[in-house]
Amino acid sequence: MATTKFEYHSAWTDSLREEGELRATRRMLLEVLAARSIEVSAVQRERVESTEDLEQLRAWHLDAIRAESSEDVFI
Repeated sequence: MATTKFEYHSAWTDSLREEGELRATRRMLLEVLAARSIEVSAVQRERVESTEDLEQLRAWHLDAIRAESSEDVFI
């Protein structure tokens, strides 16, 4: 996989990249749960959509891979 080297940095462009990564990680988490037929409550979905902590989203994503229920992910 090729990586992109960004020559230009500003607070604005960095915030856009961060928001893109948050959105992608949220989407992957919810897609894994859906693919595994794990139901997500409205409260849990709102928790995912409102989380700004990328490391927390990544941890939930890894938990979703092994989980048997949404409670296993959102302890």
